[in-house]
Amino acid sequence: MKRRSMVLALLPLLCRPSPTRAEITREKIKIGVLTDLSTEYAAFSGPGSVEAAKMAVEAWGGSLRGKQIEVIAADHQEKPDIATTIAGRWFDEEGVDMIVDCPGTSAALAVQEVAKRHNKVFITTASAANSLSGKSCSPTGMQWIFSSYTNAQALGTGVVRDGGDSWFFITVDNAGGISFENDVGAIVRAAGGKVLGSARFPLTTTDFASYMLQAQASKAKIIGLVSAGQSTVTALKQAAEFGIVEGGARIVVPFFYVTDAHSLGSRITRGLVIVSPFYWDLNDATRAFGKAFYARMKFMPTQVHAGVNTGVTHFLKAVDAANSVDGREVVKAMRAIPINDFMTRNGQLRIDGSVSRERYLFQVKGPDEMQGEWDFYKPLRKLNGDEVLPPLASSDCPLVKQ
Repeated sequence: MKRRSMVLALLPLLCRPSPTRAEITREKIKIGVLTDLSTEYAAFSGPGSVEAAKMAVEAWGGSLRGKQIEVIAADHQEKPDIATTIAGRWFDEEGVDMIVDCPGTSAALAVQEVAKRHNKVFITTASAANSLSGKSCSPTGMQWIFSSYTNAQALGTGVVRDGGDSWFFITVDNAGGISFENDVGAIVRAAGGKVLGSARFPLTTTDFASYMLQAQASKAKIIGLVSAGQSTVTALKQAAEFGIVEGGARIVVPFFYVTDAHSLGSRITRGLVIVSPFYWDLNDATRAFGKAFYARMKFMPTQVHAGVNTGVTHFLKAVDAANSVDGREVVKAMRAIPINDFMTRNGQLRIDGSVSRERYLFQVKGPDEMQGEWDFYKPLRKLNGDEVLPPLASSDCPLVKQ
């Protein structure tokens, strides 16, 4: 009888749901912006990415399910060893739940692996290597804005169809740059064009004279400048000095940002064709974000800044829906929830970590077309959803194969 009484007394406790990883038990939800605050990519990511993350948290109200949301930031200096050390410390010691931004291919690949081991969410908004959503894809990682494949498809096919059937590449000598050059080269050849040559430069190059001379000597109609950040700015200035465009060649820049256009001025950048899912002056929603960002930073946001803001927002939506900060649970919810924000309509996070969303081809305006200090782009064409994404059927992402 005593045993029976004890069992009956314990039944309410035994039947009570046990705590699971679906509950948020810590007092804070922490978001880490791991970025470049001091070197090559700071202008288009860097401090602007930190502010964009804070704006997303403020728009959410600063807390979620009674837990304060905190944003912290660090400078990885474009060095993968520094990036992985920071990421490991954030996850192990500082309770960070998600890392966002992380420009630079080597750093992004390294941090994605660290996040995977810790079952934490990782969103890169500024690294183009196909392997991030290909052979090195992660169940907790995503390539939020662009890849070499997306930009190659958008730019390469359109330019060849427009008569640009001979190419010479000036390419940054890293995994992301080489990957992009290979992707565009394959598209050009498939469309009946030719790749006449290439020259590769170290990331910190400041003198592009020899590369420009090689490009001119090739007689190519199109010069593909595969670079980003300050390298793009320097190379375009020197291209103007060499009279590349006046000589009849066109320059295609796969990774270009409105901050680059502002730094260089439209006299140098006029006519450039670029691809992006975001431009601050595209519609009322993008203008609202752009003006709010400008009020804080005194420059207009790039696609990377927009990506940080929307990526953090979608992460918070998923945490709320899953009532969890468990990496796999959150990403599962991120895939289930359509992406709708100022940049994307009915977008979808795919199983490989890439995002199906509309993208645009833009052309940089000339000085006589501009109606304001930051009025640089005019849209040429809208590209729908999966139009520029690699087919999942041919993906080498292990998650797709599973």
